[in-house]
Amino acid sequence: MKTVWAWLGHHKTVQLLQLAGILRSLCQGIAVVNLSLYLKELGWTGGAIGALFAGTGLVRAVLTSFAGELNALLGPKRFMLLFEIMTAVSALILTVTSSSIALSAAVAAAGFGWGHT
Repeated sequence: MKTVWAWLGHHKTVQLLQLAGILRSLCQGIAVVNLSLYLKELGWTGGAIGALFAGTGLVRAVLTSFAGELNALLGPKRFMLLFEIMTAVSALILTVTSSSIALSAAVAAAGFGWGHT
């Protein structure tokens, strides 16, 4: 175990931040698989799921382009709260509906499992 902590860095805070990043990446991978299986259970085809993921990547790329300006406008705390609220609303939509349009919008807005911070 000492080898793992030494590999992560010398300072305890750096180690914990790097470990949190590793765990977040693992969980995002799990989220992509889980979301794919959920959509398949709802009757989506593999092509439709792939198209949703491709479209989500494009939407996230466009949103990322404006993240700096939005962060400067709102401030870091409000920006993070907005992002978390958007994710929570998207999760609620995924929970309560099976509408293809609503699911697509929720996945594109929150990008479940697509590693954007």
